[in-house]
Amino acid sequence: MERRGEVNGSQRVACRCDCGTVREYSLSNLVSGATVRCSDRSQHAHPLTKGNAITYSGAHNRTKAKRGSASSYRCWKCGGQASDWAYSHTDPDEKRMDDGREAGMPYTTDPMRNLPMCRACHHLFDSITAPHMVASGVATASPALALAWAYCADRPGMKNDSA
Repeated sequence: MERRGEVNGSQRVACRCDCGTVREYSLSNLVSGATVRCSDRSQHAHPLTKGNAITYSGAHNRTKAKRGSASSYRCWKCGGQASDWAYSHTDPDEKRMDDGREAGMPYTTDPMRNLPMCRACHHLFDSITAPHMVASGVATASPALALAWAYCADRPGMKNDSA
């Protein structure tokens, strides 16, 4: 729209985004392609928060945004106060990060496949129950059966058989 002068050695220009938002930007960022649209998230969702191309942390943030804090729920396993969203291991399109702090950790992009759990149940589920579910194939073949089995496993009076 117009040049606005120079700030810290960078030419500034006022631009109108295709969504109608008017903002001031660095001319060099526009020319290089570093800036391609305004940063109004209500108009332009961040590309890593849409669809399946999100990180482990992004998936957990999506769950919290859609379902609220896990601490608002009772633990799916023991009924105590939940503290974490735990992946149910029932997503046939399970994701894993290739690198970074969460490298190799399985996760889902579907918020409804995460369960509210207390820290102790979450740890037991991830370290003992989920590997049995995944190894047997029941986790993705029959998610309802897998979750019923996981719910009953390790409960008083229940035999700890594999699925």
